[in-house]
Amino acid sequence: MLLNPKELRQNPDRLEEIEKVSLRLVTQAIYDYRITAMGEAYLTTTLFVKYNYEEQDEKSLGSITIASVPNGMLQDRYNPTAQDTIWIAGRNAPTLGEEFRVRLSFHRLKEKANWRVQNIPLPPGEFSWEN
Repeated sequence: MLLNPKELRQNPDRLEEIEKVSLRLVTQAIYDYRITAMGEAYLTTTLFVKYNYEEQDEKSLGSITIASVPNGMLQDRYNPTAQDTIWIAGRNAPTLGEEFRVRLSFHRLKEKANWRVQNIPLPPGEFSWEN
């Protein structure tokens, strides 16, 4: 059964329940796996998925960006100095007492390693892996 996202806008309680169930499934999988992972050394990999919307009458999905953040062991390669980095200052409001934030710069990361940032267009656009 597929749901119409536009209909979910009219039913925030159902949307909340869907998100809760999704998080529960992921949490359960990680919880079950933790016993297998005990005592093992694993490489941490962080992926960001960003949904890019186009402004029209209603927001519609235009593309999806997927980025692989370099492991901390690659610090010297991707962030050798405060000026040569993949991070940029994020939106924050010091007047509201918010902490300083940083954001991943897809552009800077792609300049250092093109393959780390992939963009998936919606049909009829074709996806092609960028090395």
